[in-house]
Amino acid sequence: MIVWIQRHDFQYEELPAATAGEAVAAFEAFDWASEIRKSAESGEEACPPGFGVVTDEGLILHLVPRDSGECMMHFHYPRKRRFLLLFSGHVRETVTREGVDRETCLLLIESMFLEDREQLMAIMLEIAGEDGTA
Repeated sequence: MIVWIQRHDFQYEELPAATAGEAVAAFEAFDWASEIRKSAESGEEACPPGFGVVTDEGLILHLVPRDSGECMMHFHYPRKRRFLLLFSGHVRETVTREGVDRETCLLLIESMFLEDREQLMAIMLEIAGEDGTA
């Protein structure tokens, strides 16, 4: 499991979070308001600050906090797909949602640490809506 913070100046910091509690604590302890302000003041040479979790099997949760206290969420996951009824392979799917409240963000972070992938996918898709849109 990899947990990281992306700062407004493109700096990336990997965090030592071995548990869901440690990841949630890191998200809550970070000064998002300051990073959001710095991003706005930096102009073109900045990126929105964000928080991410990547599982060993390649599931990616990326939260981008907003001034409102809500976040934009991106969730990337592999999905098995059949082609021409003969071939199968994996494609990367992305679920994006704007306006995710803080409580839900904490649930999402905790969910990434679940060992049950089916349950994790159900939680993510329920939060994002079945079609993966806001």
